[in-house]
Amino acid sequence: MNVTLGREALWMGAGREGTLLLSSNAKSLDMIRLSSLRPFRFHPYRHNILNKIFGAMDIDFFVSRLHRYGTIVKEDGTIHSGYPKLMGMQFTFRPWNLFSIGLYRTAMFGGGGRDQGFGTFAKALFPFGQEENTGTPNEPGDQKGGFNIEWYVPNTIQPLKIYGEWAGEDSAGNLPSRHSYIYGILLSDTAGMEGLQIGYEHLQMDEDHRDYWYHHHIYRDGYTNDGMIMGHYNGANGSRDILRMKYLKSIQSDYTLAWEHFSDREEDSDTLRFGVRYRAQNSVEYSVDGSVGEDASWLGAKVKWIF
Repeated sequence: MNVTLGREALWMGAGREGTLLLSSNAKSLDMIRLSSLRPFRFHPYRHNILNKIFGAMDIDFFVSRLHRYGTIVKEDGTIHSGYPKLMGMQFTFRPWNLFSIGLYRTAMFGGGGRDQGFGTFAKALFPFGQEENTGTPNEPGDQKGGFNIEWYVPNTIQPLKIYGEWAGEDSAGNLPSRHSYIYGILLSDTAGMEGLQIGYEHLQMDEDHRDYWYHHHIYRDGYTNDGMIMGHYNGANGSRDILRMKYLKSIQSDYTLAWEHFSDREEDSDTLRFGVRYRAQNSVEYSVDGSVGEDASWLGAKVKWIF
């Protein structure tokens, strides 16, 4: 096992363009993290049946303090400011070498004078007790959970990976509700061209409960850290289709071109994203990226020295 104390970026989920629960969209978290250093298994002789079911496993657990929230509803209904805590956990197992299933969950609790003792922590950690999603300040916090899958399909014609994730916002009856999901496919060395990746990804936020995802009646700053959503950059509503092509010419350079289509009840928009990266003599790296579209157009450049 590995113990980490400090600021770290986490990516929790199978999505490549973004994930529902935890991505790099927001500022990295200050955390205490316990994670498996490498996959592990049950004892090969005492638990052979469990080994066949779960295969190799990974565990990841963290507790973090978020930025200062301006509006937190205390248990007595009064409004305060403070620093909520975020707990996250992910358990991944591989019943076959090329197929994995991940169970993941996050919970926001405490801050603003709210109780953050062991009892509240336990309620936030385990979705039992019928205290979630009551719509009252007595809830243990803002909880999300779901699962993801990844399936690698190696072959001589066209290697590919199929993946997806499904998650619910809050918990109802001990199960996630207000479901959103992501699915996608990634082709490697497309059409026999080494280094060429082509991928398609679809995101669908819950259509029946608009504005619930990444919002909460207790933590009214939303599911954010330093003002940015910790999950998918798309936000709480609509669907998004992304077609992405990346050519990794060598370890020194790569080229990316992506098309995005966003659809909602009120609007539809298209965006073209591009990026170029080049490393010169393994010491200086140059990159240019940007987008052209109806939502926003921008251009950025970066130079990085490597010592």
